[in-house]
Amino acid sequence: MSSSPFTEAPASDTGRFHSLDLMSTLVAVLRVDGAVQFANAALENALGLSRRTLEGVDFSTFFTDPALLQTALAGARGKDFAALR
Repeated sequence: MSSSPFTEAPASDTGRFHSLDLMSTLVAVLRVDGAVQFANAALENALGLSRRTLEGVDFSTFFTDPALLQTALAGARGKDFAALR
């Protein structure tokens, strides 16, 4: 049985994302509801907030137009971007 990429991982399961800290690109891993599950070091530095502060926060609050993120997340859940690969 394959699991969906949108299945929520336990909060303690963020260790698998730590390799993303090596990237200089800003990266946020979001839960289905748009809350931050993991933020890499580059994102922490850019926002001036710690990873612990970011975890669980609705990431759309960092957008001037939060609806843009909500639309993108809805598209990802609906596999709207699958044809773009």
